Amino acid sequence: MSDLRNLIIIGSGPAAWTAAIYAARAKLNPLVLAGEQSGGQLMNTMLVENFPGFPEGILGPELMVNMRKQAIRLGVEVIDKDVTKLTQNSKLKTTNYNLNLKTSNKAEFMAKAVIIATGATANTLKLPGEKRLMGRGVGVCAVCDAPLYKDAERVFVIGGGDSAIEEAMALAKYAKEIIILVRKNKMRATAIMQDHIKQRNNIKIWYNSEALEFLGEKNLEQVKIIKGGKESLCSAKGLFYAIGHTPATKFLVGSGIKVDDNGYIFIKGGE
Repeated sequence: MSDLRNLIIIGSGPAAWTAAIYAARAKLNPLVLAGEQSGGQLMNTMLVENFPGFPEGILGPELMVNMRKQAIRLGVEVIDKDVTKLTQNSKLKTTNYNLNLKTSNKAEFMAKAVIIATGATANTLKLPGEKRLMGRGVGVCAVCDAPLYKDAERVFVIGGGDSAIEEAMALAKYAKEIIILVRKNKMRATAIMQDHIKQRNNIKIWYNSEALEFLGEKNLEQVKIIKGGKESLCSAKGLFYAIGHTPATKFLVGSGIKVDDNGYIFIKGGE
């Protein structure tokens, strides 16, 4: 038999915990299905300096732990399981519990309302050394972490689109040299964004270049790169991915909730 709930929140990033805190204070008794790998993208962010209330900044994982603790203190129930399926029971006329959810441990819930706050996962290349050095020089948000690389000799950015240039521009205010690794012989970024690079003497582009491996003991020290068919080890204080994001919405297949070709949920007026 399904577990009946007033409100279920799917996700475990800042949006999910904020929704949970407000819902708990409104006496809605929310349940958060936080997933088996909780915390959102801030779990891969080093120092967060743009969140109010922390004059010295706060580590991304610490902020997520604090948000979770605050929600639980207010009575929010949390289950660390993934949602595998969401369906709607429009035929049920005698109940408001018309949203069905199944989780990775085979549990089933029925809810009056569901808030989807699953966010998206930054794409990476799963290279050797990446997992061990993620958050220790390897990152996915240069805009977040750029100040940590003040006076760094060299920082790499992987990508060929507008986001790669945005990451490089953020880093250029702090690091001495930024190198964008572009796999092909040209960038796919818009012309106006490419013009921005020309105004920065400390940004370089290496075409026909790819990262192969990340090396370092406690922090990133070197990146193995193949450039024009030739491999070499390059010293680096940091490297950031800028190759897009994948929305965590696979569980919505068959739910009736519309998503675009990239997996992002359509909102009202967004079709």
